[in-house]
Amino acid sequence: MEPEAGLELDRKIAREVLSVELGDAVPPYSRDDATAAGLAARFSREFGWWHFEKKEIYGGWSVGWIEEGQPYLHSVYPVRSSAPSRALAICRSILKVADVVRSRPDPAIPPPAARRIHTA
Repeated sequence: MEPEAGLELDRKIAREVLSVELGDAVPPYSRDDATAAGLAARFSREFGWWHFEKKEIYGGWSVGWIEEGQPYLHSVYPVRSSAPSRALAICRSILKVADVVRSRPDPAIPPPAARRIHTA
């Protein structure tokens, strides 16, 4: 089951993607388009994944990610997720990409709390 927008998902993003614990001061990643777009841009810069967004005709959003160095045959199957809002679709998809990256033998994203980055 896909996570819903809210404080719990925002905390999960901070903990599992950014490796920080922010408590109640966590930004509204899953609830604010600008905050989510900033998170996507930062994730793309730091981990070398490109993202694309698509507004669906039914009103929802779909967000997909392709690794920068991915061979052509793999890039036809991007990591993607959909949601009723742009911010939520970005957050759901970033969690999936983080899982993919973490599952590699030498992950670029270490387990939560093993990595600290600037949160501003």
